Amino acid sequence: MKILIVTRNLPPLIGGMERLNWHIANELSKTHDVTLLSFSDAKQTVPSNCNFFGVSLNPLAFFLFFAFVRTFFICLTLKPDILFAGSGLTAPIVVFWAKIFRKKSIVYIHGLDIATDHPAYNSIWVPAIRKADKIIANSSPTFAICVQKGIPQNKLKIIHPGVIFPPIEKNQQLIATLRTQFQLENKKVLISVGRLTERKAMREFVDNSLPAIVQSCPDTVLVIIGDTPLQSLNKNLQSKESIIAVAKKHNIQNHIIFVGNISDDNLLSAWYYLADIHVFPVKHIPDDPEGFGMVAIEAAAHGTPTIAFKTGGIVDAVSEDESGLLVISGNYMDLTQKIVLILKKPFNYELIQNFSEKFSWDHFGENISTLIHSIFSIEQRQAHAVLDISSRAVKAKKIEILMNLRPSTQTLNILEIGCGSGGIAHYFATHPNIKCNVFAVDVNDNRVVFDSYDFQKVTGVELPYPKNSFDLVITNHVIEHVGEHEQQLIHIQEIKRVLNQKGQCYLAVPNRWMLTEPHYRLKFLSWWPKPWRNNYLKLWRNRSFYDCEPLELSELEHLLKQANVQFTNLSVLAIKTTLELEKPNSLITLLVRRLPNGLLSVCKPIIPTLIFKIESNENAQ
Repeated sequence: MKILIVTRNLPPLIGGMERLNWHIANELSKTHDVTLLSFSDAKQTVPSNCNFFGVSLNPLAFFLFFAFVRTFFICLTLKPDILFAGSGLTAPIVVFWAKIFRKKSIVYIHGLDIATDHPAYNSIWVPAIRKADKIIANSSPTFAICVQKGIPQNKLKIIHPGVIFPPIEKNQQLIATLRTQFQLENKKVLISVGRLTERKAMREFVDNSLPAIVQSCPDTVLVIIGDTPLQSLNKNLQSKESIIAVAKKHNIQNHIIFVGNISDDNLLSAWYYLADIHVFPVKHIPDDPEGFGMVAIEAAAHGTPTIAFKTGGIVDAVSEDESGLLVISGNYMDLTQKIVLILKKPFNYELIQNFSEKFSWDHFGENISTLIHSIFSIEQRQAHAVLDISSRAVKAKKIEILMNLRPSTQTLNILEIGCGSGGIAHYFATHPNIKCNVFAVDVNDNRVVFDSYDFQKVTGVELPYPKNSFDLVITNHVIEHVGEHEQQLIHIQEIKRVLNQKGQCYLAVPNRWMLTEPHYRLKFLSWWPKPWRNNYLKLWRNRSFYDCEPLELSELEHLLKQANVQFTNLSVLAIKTTLELEKPNSLITLLVRRLPNGLLSVCKPIIPTLIFKIESNENAQ
């Protein structure tokens, strides 16, 4: 497939967006024919597999005009299938010519390029972004801003920027050289990696936190890697001189080292290894959000924890107590205390690195390729309803047991999402001992039983009910059908919204690592990387689109944490309950009955069906 990437953000310019666009081109060029259109000086650094066309970088109006014209001629001569905007800045160029030439368009959004409140940008650029075929957000907060700006959710997908993993091998000799050169022997080293902008707030950190840190740990040194970005479109900048002036006010100027910009990956890697903590005191600025925070992932890949303010996309880039610590934005006292704490009691190196592995550029490339394939897929997600009423009755009985439902004088309000045949909804609506008002929704109407409950047909993951409506929500083998990660997250958030103060949710989803995929009865189908599953399904079942998104245990737990819900893994108890209901006298039931839950818990990651009880965090408290 031919892909044209139009971007103003590429090396040798310095920054996270520049590194990201380089890797987008590099990953796509492994399996596609990629052409880059950027500023002329970028030619020296482009990935070797990419074609390149250059225009003038400055002034900005010249870049946009000549990029617009050049894109037209590239579409005429090279006939790309996809036009890809490396940021919102080039979205109008990409979307316009994609419409004219009847091609597909993708825009990658970083944060500032959608959050800015400039009237001209909101009048021209944001409408163009809305008209793209797909919009990639670099984090969940960026996704939320896109929704606020009127971008349809079904066009959006979160694909986090990546990191080199495994990282560059630790160069002890280079690290020793840096320690000697900058007199860092027996020092506690904090590093900041990034451009000196108002949002990065390094001057405020030096003013409000560093003095107290030095007082508690006098051997602490702050190493600042980065400089004032002269070519940045964002003119809210800071300078080395202004930071030094603030440091002199506190007499801590000797505890700060300015290294400047580093383009050598080996040298930057050595600094990450050398550091004790990566500090990321980003200021919360609504019109200038931190889109993601790639440097936090880079630090994690080297085993270095990040301590940061909880703002923008940093919430996706730092995992609390795993790869670092997050502090309420602007609370410098707490930030200071957390840094001092970790300087005295370091994090687990391996735990930090394990977190970063899922952000590898390989995974990033797979996600981009999956998105591209989805644009051209002609098939839609199908209904996979189980219509056997007797099996639904057994399933409902299991839910009743696992959710510990008991007869009561009060009536339970129950919602089943994805009711299929209606068997489970009917079971509870006609329960002889438990009083229930039952509601059910589905995107298709495949019901076999219709009476005793209220049914609504819906078109997406949003639920047509007010908040705090239900005592119990049932989502049984539904979440794998609602879409990809963003829709799955909204699915959980909607459940949380409609649960009342003491409500609970039963959630079941096939485990990605189940031997036989249940919807297509095909072994190993979900084991393959996403881009390969369609071909595997085509080979064995003559179906060209695998329309399910089963989850592995860690993915489901991460999703539930993102939704900020309390959850309990019931998978082991569910296996025992299922066997007691379906095969009470079988040998395997007798065997499992005698096994302690602790022994069975070892198998949680590979149990074929993951079953969880969900409550909102507020409810659990």
